[in-house]
Amino acid sequence: CTKNETYKECQSSSCGERRCGEPKPDACTKDCATRCFCKSGYFRIENGSCVRKKDCPKKDRCYLKPKTGPCKASLPKYYYDYDTLQCRQFIYGGCGGNANRFDTIEECQKACK
Repeated sequence: CTKNETYKECQSSSCGERRCGEPKPDACTKDCATRCFCKSGYFRIENGSCVRKKDCPKKDRCYLKPKTGPCKASLPKYYYDYDTLQCRQFIYGGCGGNANRFDTIEECQKACK
């Protein structure tokens, strides 16, 4: 095991550790995995290492271009502009669009900065 891992015997594979960007599971699987798991307070990332939550990679949603969507409402929302590394306002139509849409600039900054 690495320094951020601990060896566990017969641990539920779905509850033995957390992954960046995934919510805590509602229920644990009944399987029995014996291996190195991320220590408490650490999260598994795609390359297999365990990092603190603050070091989890930013979500893919922050790289998407803003989409107004097909509806005709004029709702002010915020999106993360990856080119300028800033949260910016745009007009959302009320339906469709994508996940790079936040109600407040604070939500945008928390999710993407």
